[in-house]
Amino acid sequence: MTAIRETREETGLKVERVLGVFDGFEYTTKKGVNIQFNLVVQVECGAEETEPRVTLNPLEHDHHVWVDPSDDFVSMYPMSETVDIWTP
Repeated sequence: MTAIRETREETGLKVERVLGVFDGFEYTTKKGVNIQFNLVVQVECGAEETEPRVTLNPLEHDHHVWVDPSDDFVSMYPMSETVDIWTP
């Protein structure tokens, strides 16, 4: 699944399972129209760690947040419909 591979490449995290999917949205770049879906996932944690170690790709992301499954994360952390596109 592309989302699992992308999560590993962009955050260094290994996805154990997908818990939920936000509604997708479209945005346009110089290359055309794209559709983006955002997921809620459970990730693997190393035996010595209390929480997984995130290594963000700075060209892809600027921050992250951990949420408890009981949190109403959809209203606490709404997904933006604007996407900044980095081009070399």
